[in-house]
Amino acid sequence: MPKKMLLSFVMGLNCVYGGEVDQFTDREHFVDVTKKINSSVNDKIFSITDSLNSENGQNEKCDKERLYNTMEDVLDTEPASIIEKEIYNSKTFIGQIFSREKRVMAIPFEKSIYANITSEINFFTARGYSCCSAIVKIGNSLVGTDKISHFFTHGKLYFDRYVKAKQGLGTTDIEAEKKAIDLALLVGEEKEEGEWGKWSTGISSYGDRAANFGGFVFWRDVIDSGNPIIKCKNGKWEIARKFNFSDYVTDGWDEAINCSSYQDAKFAKVVDDALAVLSINSGNKISCPINKESCLVLKAIYGVYAEKILHPKCYAVEAGIILDIEKQKLSSGLEGGGDSPMINESKRDNKGFRNDIEKSNGSSQEIFWK
Repeated sequence: MPKKMLLSFVMGLNCVYGGEVDQFTDREHFVDVTKKINSSVNDKIFSITDSLNSENGQNEKCDKERLYNTMEDVLDTEPASIIEKEIYNSKTFIGQIFSREKRVMAIPFEKSIYANITSEINFFTARGYSCCSAIVKIGNSLVGTDKISHFFTHGKLYFDRYVKAKQGLGTTDIEAEKKAIDLALLVGEEKEEGEWGKWSTGISSYGDRAANFGGFVFWRDVIDSGNPIIKCKNGKWEIARKFNFSDYVTDGWDEAINCSSYQDAKFAKVVDDALAVLSINSGNKISCPINKESCLVLKAIYGVYAEKILHPKCYAVEAGIILDIEKQKLSSGLEGGGDSPMINESKRDNKGFRNDIEKSNGSSQEIFWK
């Protein structure tokens, strides 16, 4: 990508809405936006189906392509989803969206883990173009608001590639399904290693990939899954169930759990040094993944796709490591007296994704596709 085009792309994406997030510096202050997002999305879905049904008149035929195109026009807006924009413009956030310092829950760039990135390391990040998104709570997880746009916009790119792949494979068996999803996942891999990530901000976010994948599941759920949001009945679109963002969000969206990779060793060292300072200031060792127990849960949630969605540090976590953590708790006298600060948040149980761990009866391949 030519430098001028890349500069325009990154500045356009991040001039108002932060493209990267620091989820290490402050994990205590956040706003729960789940109800607001659910209400907004459900209102939009109702308006879309009502409008299409009115246009359809007496014609007893549901136009699937028209439904998806209209949904895309409303929810898949660039450079940021209308839903993310609504969050920033709501009374939940005090101050003007153009003032990064006044954004509630947004870490100012100069106080973030990226503050010491120099122009020689990465031009865009050094100037604060890409940092920082606000941190909000959705369901049981803490996520950057940038993930909301990833969910609705980039998730649609995953879905489009999935649909195209399915058409090319010409079959609906399990192996074809997996091949189609693997091809969809390549979108995030290609883009995060390219213009969405390392080529621009220097950060390849696995949290973004997880949000993209959640968005793919949502777009497939619109009408194409076994548990659709919308159904066709007697030639009219009908709401089958309400959208709930908690069904799709996991701790995989949290960049302090599902770590990021960086463009080179110099960039990574700046981040590591910043985490070392945070560790000293807090009195607790801070590193990624900040909650290893969550990584085990995520590996079960994502099943056969986990290796492509989770950062290698998170994917590499094994049960034995968790046992070591429990032993450390016992030796520090924490049993029965509360969790250590670094373990506390891992008690969040990721009850989203339609409780798929329980539904799948341990079969990771079936988790998302019931």
